Amino acid sequence: MIDEATFARVVLHRPTWYQNWKGSATVGLSIVNATQQSQNYTSAVNFIRDVPGENWMSPESRTILSFNSAYGELSEPNAPTLKTSIFHARGERDHYISPRLYLFAGAEFDHDYSQGLDLQQTYGGGLGWSTIKSENEQLDLRAALAYVDQKFFLSTQDQHLVSSVFSEAYNRKFHNKITFHQDLSITPAWSNSNALSANGDLLLTIPIIKRTSLTVGTADTFLNNPSPGFRKNSFQFTSGITYTLP
Repeated sequence: MIDEATFARVVLHRPTWYQNWKGSATVGLSIVNATQQSQNYTSAVNFIRDVPGENWMSPESRTILSFNSAYGELSEPNAPTLKTSIFHARGERDHYISPRLYLFAGAEFDHDYSQGLDLQQTYGGGLGWSTIKSENEQLDLRAALAYVDQKFFLSTQDQHLVSSVFSEAYNRKFHNKITFHQDLSITPAWSNSNALSANGDLLLTIPIIKRTSLTVGTADTFLNNPSPGFRKNSFQFTSGITYTLP
């Protein structure tokens, strides 16, 4: 049984596009001013919108928007400035065909100065399955067919690829509102088997006070065909303060 106000809100009145959004914003900062001068900035924004947005109702759709970045500079007298610039942006729309099975379409954008990658654009869609789904835990497995456009600082390396994307995402809520997030995706390219890429991350969020939390995490990006002189693997460790939206 539910009260009349809740029934009217979730059943009789469909939510508009700006309702039912949940999310968080994270920022991190490190500055050193000595013989060496360095500045490092990290940021992350994550939004998710579920319709109808109630756990006791069958899901209809889900929209996901996320962005994270890391930027840094290290300079010292009589030496060139070293720069780090990495960002990842993602948008996805899911349409449920059963409580655990859904179709999805999305786009991802990646830039990594540390691998010579100017911009990688990925557009695709496929099938997702929530193998575990409870109030405190969810595991999703997904497979997609995608088009990948890779642009490097060295333009002769540019690629236009037909690829698959195999991914999984795991979320867990613990006591005291501590949350854990992990995801991994692998993108083999069928039109060029050398152009394999993969990425994964871990995030642990620990509440501090009210809507403010401490977030620590790692992110790893693998690119099998980076520009000459660049490593295939790019690893980040980040920490910052997170504000959870109402």
